[in-house]
Amino acid sequence: MITGGSRSGERGSACFPAAGLASDYLLLHIGCVRGSPLFRTFVILVAIVAAGFLFMGLTAAPNTEAAPAEVEPKPNEAIEVIQAKVRVTLSGAAKTVDLFANAGHYRFSSTGEGTYSDELKIAKENPVLEIRVDWLEETTTHRFAKVVIEAPGKKTFTHFFEADGDIDDFIELPF
Repeated sequence: MITGGSRSGERGSACFPAAGLASDYLLLHIGCVRGSPLFRTFVILVAIVAAGFLFMGLTAAPNTEAAPAEVEPKPNEAIEVIQAKVRVTLSGAAKTVDLFANAGHYRFSSTGEGTYSDELKIAKENPVLEIRVDWLEETTTHRFAKVVIEAPGKKTFTHFFEADGDIDDFIELPF
């Protein structure tokens, strides 16, 4: 076993057999290995595995559970409705105009330009109106549909639905 330098003025250490084999810089900044190398390797492996599980959780696809379906009323349950008149004015000719309220579906078929009106039943509990307009001609030009709803005892509601191309939008009514 070699234990240090044999020449005068040279320093030795337990890590290096002679000071001449290592520079003073290395001797000052690299100490002897403390602790078991197997233990250090085990700690590093545990840290890598833990980081792997963390990144696996962050990059995994989101859980896409189906949203619960809306509860539809049973046939024997009465829905409180608001009877209203609806007028739809279009900026162009349309194939179909569909209005969906929570208490019914209304379709104006093979319509041209103009104003269309009908009676509309709106659920009192959840007053929402959805409109879908399929234009007669395929276009990406700016089009609009003006909807006016008149309910007895309520203020007249007017809203413009606008889109480039077909209109498919909804609005919560203030009733």
